[in-house]
Amino acid sequence: LNLEAARFGLRQGAAIDLEEKKPEGGERWDLDKEADFKEVLDLIAREQPWLVTSSPPCSTFSTLRRLSNYKRDVGVVAEEERLGRQRLHRSLKCCKLQASMGGYYLHEHPKEA
Repeated sequence: LNLEAARFGLRQGAAIDLEEKKPEGGERWDLDKEADFKEVLDLIAREQPWLVTSSPPCSTFSTLRRLSNYKRDVGVVAEEERLGRQRLHRSLKCCKLQASMGGYYLHEHPKEA
């Protein structure tokens, strides 16, 4: 992806995704970890990208999940919802940081999620 950005004369930046490795090339990102999330916030502040995109997993709050939650263990459902809210809040925190620095953000979260 960064090679394509450079080909079009765009500034290369970090890709932060479950499938992407961290800049040092070691492990993959895990934004459920506080240290990884802090690293992302620091990266946004340091690189000051033109655009930040955020798309937290929406499965936790999907219509299909809500329809089947009553059949599932209450504790499991509660933990999944807590994690889903945390992911959404962290995603929005990245967007707010980007906006506070005068940059743009694109937040993707389906209406029914």
